[in-house]
Amino acid sequence: MQNINDSSDMEQERLWSLFEHYNDIERWEQALRVIESLLSLDINNYNYHFNRARVLYALDQYDDALDELHNAVELGYTGIQHNFEAMIHWRKRDFFKADECFIRSVEENPNDAHVYSCYADFMMFTGCIDKANLLIDKALELEPSNSTANFLKLLFQSTTNKKNFETFFNERLMEISNEEVDKLFHLGFNEYLSKKYKPAKDLMRQAFTLEPTNKRLSWMMHVLEYKTSNFYMPNRILEMTGGHIVWWMIFIVQVLVLRYFKYYTAAWCISFAFILIFLYIELSYMLYNIYISRKGVI
Repeated sequence: MQNINDSSDMEQERLWSLFEHYNDIERWEQALRVIESLLSLDINNYNYHFNRARVLYALDQYDDALDELHNAVELGYTGIQHNFEAMIHWRKRDFFKADECFIRSVEENPNDAHVYSCYADFMMFTGCIDKANLLIDKALELEPSNSTANFLKLLFQSTTNKKNFETFFNERLMEISNEEVDKLFHLGFNEYLSKKYKPAKDLMRQAFTLEPTNKRLSWMMHVLEYKTSNFYMPNRILEMTGGHIVWWMIFIVQVLVLRYFKYYTAAWCISFAFILIFLYIELSYMLYNIYISRKGVI
């Protein structure tokens, strides 16, 4: 009997090492198969159930992930389950339930920077910028090197004050970005916010080459491919010449002047042309996605 138990323990150790490997390289389908093998050996292990929930979450199987998380809690898991539950509800677009879970997580873990940074991310997403900033500051107070909180602070600074953003980026962000991928990403994101899309794409491509499984980098590469393509050219011209407000003012003034001098046909032609231009600008991203999907790029 002792030999059987020893053999089972050795097999679980081997499978757990394999699971950690697949988890580290984000090979979720393989990780799921391994964690399910572990559960077949020890169905009452709450850690296995919790990690199966994590893998299901990574595979976008949110309902199954939520059920598995509840299984882990029933078996004795006492980690930050409400934070994870909030993330699942967020992905399911149940924002009210997500907010409830984040509040419970903060109440239960008042000294956990990760909990505050996750809640801040959610608040940023839902447009509660001021509350998000308070949560970011609390996370940084508890853990100054927290990467999520620092990244969110970068976003906040970029939307409020350009000078503050540059100071924060140069003095803080580069200090805490020890990994080469992080440094390349943040440098590229800095260029992106400055609307320097080609340098941003070069930096993001270098980062993506080092970490091709990173979904954040994959999404940024897709956006930058679009913004450096010919599809985005009218948008670039719009950005370089003052943006939507300037163009609409020019349009209104032109139409009013032409109507004043009774050039009605010219006024109608300009109106039609402006409508077409702005319609294309709004639809250009969708058109780009259709184009590359037909080429087989995605």
